[in-house]
Amino acid sequence: MARQPSERTRLEVLLEAMRDQIRVVAEGHSALDAKLDRLGQQLGQRLDRLEQRLGFVEQGLLAFSSEVRQRFERVDQRFEQIDQRFDQMDQRFDQMDQRLEGIDHRLIVHEQLHQN
Repeated sequence: MARQPSERTRLEVLLEAMRDQIRVVAEGHSALDAKLDRLGQQLGQRLDRLEQRLGFVEQGLLAFSSEVRQRFERVDQRFEQIDQRFDQMDQRFDQMDQRLEGIDHRLIVHEQLHQN
């Protein structure tokens, strides 16, 4: 007749099987932990590269903004010069109007003198 294993033997076998399963779970946990560390490092490197690229973009935008501001200042200066020239032309037209009014007045006087 076959001998039946004792309760203690069965528990020892069951405990050994549980230890093996716990070891497998622990190894899986360790592998996942290492993988998460690698992913964290990769993510950190990607973020560093993105921050660097954003820094370059920011520098480019600042330079562009500065250039646009300078161009607008030059355009404003040019408009001021044009305004000054228009003011000068207005003054010359006013002078010409006064001279023409003087000539008109003399012509009228002259015509009146010659009619009489």
